[in-house]
Amino acid sequence: WSPEGDGLLIHVGSETLGQIDLEGNLTPVGDAPGVFHAPVWLPDGRLVYAVAEGKRQSLVVRRGDRTSELVRFRGAIEFVVSPNAEHVAYRVDADDRLGSVRVVDFHSGRSERVSDLPVTAFQWSPDGRRLLLMTLEETGDPTTHRWQVWDGGGARTVGPTFLPSPTYLRDYVPFFGQYAQSMTLWSPDGRSFAFPGLIEGRAGIWVQDLDAEEPTFVVEDGSVVAWSP
Repeated sequence: WSPEGDGLLIHVGSETLGQIDLEGNLTPVGDAPGVFHAPVWLPDGRLVYAVAEGKRQSLVVRRGDRTSELVRFRGAIEFVVSPNAEHVAYRVDADDRLGSVRVVDFHSGRSERVSDLPVTAFQWSPDGRRLLLMTLEETGDPTTHRWQVWDGGGARTVGPTFLPSPTYLRDYVPFFGQYAQSMTLWSPDGRSFAFPGLIEGRAGIWVQDLDAEEPTFVVEDGSVVAWSP
């Protein structure tokens, strides 16, 4: 949605990237879309999306008619903009393999790796100070995960290993960049997060406090969760 709620920034397939008003009129932004899912319309009016120029792809931020390159990449990119619009977390996938996550600063353009592990999904805390990472465990089981939290100084593991609910893993995780714009696992104060998973034979919704060793079980058999604002 636009900041005023009177239009949408849309990306459809490999050709359509533009703004559409409430009457359905489409205004192309003028760039060919790269390989990514959801564009982002920032509160100050800037647009964030990926573009393709031949074999070259870039993650860019656009203000009016001016476009600035943030990241150049090959493959497919997933990205989530921090709520304070100061950073973009992104992952580049290639050869059917999940990449690690890096964070780029909007102002300086500096990019920093935040995890060496393959990351299935990631999401900013409400204040933009922390990044939640759902990382794959090196156990041979492609569904075994563990949470990490990056706070600008490094990523630390939080809580035990778990199996995400099949519904969450199948229907939400592949599109987390889109869902991150409207729903969150984080509590409003950024001190806890909720998730659907199986831990030691118990399936349901768990809440993990950042300072606790183990999560708290709250709902039996839940498969999807979001925290109220």
